[in-house]
Amino acid sequence: MDLITLTVATNKIELRCNSGLRDAERMAVMDEIGRLPTIYPEIKRVYVDIERDAVTQPSGPLVAKGRVDLGGSDILASVADQDAFHAVNVLIENFERQLRRRKEHRVRVSLRAPSPIAGSADHSTIFSAAAGSQQSLMS
Repeated sequence: MDLITLTVATNKIELRCNSGLRDAERMAVMDEIGRLPTIYPEIKRVYVDIERDAVTQPSGPLVAKGRVDLGGSDILASVADQDAFHAVNVLIENFERQLRRRKEHRVRVSLRAPSPIAGSADHSTIFSAAAGSQQSLMS
């Protein structure tokens, strides 16, 4: 069976499919993928490929591969399943989990207290030394 690769692209989503999905299934997959940019506005673009290797395994599992472009480092994931819609759902859950971890890590790093510089005196010693020098100047 000869499969044609179909590419559907919107503002932030690009879906490529060579697995013979019907139009209704493609629209449902596009709606599912479209949730990501609305929940996470920092996403620049989402790329998803759904493919089945028709040459070696005509009835083999579908592979949903995806990449989320954040303007810096990208998030990658892939899922294999017999059902294309289920594979995309698991792929989206994987992306959401990675995006949550990324956001939590950034919050944790930004809330971390600065470490004291090795070999420097703490602030109380500096202030008490400054107060002592002012008193010796007054007398």
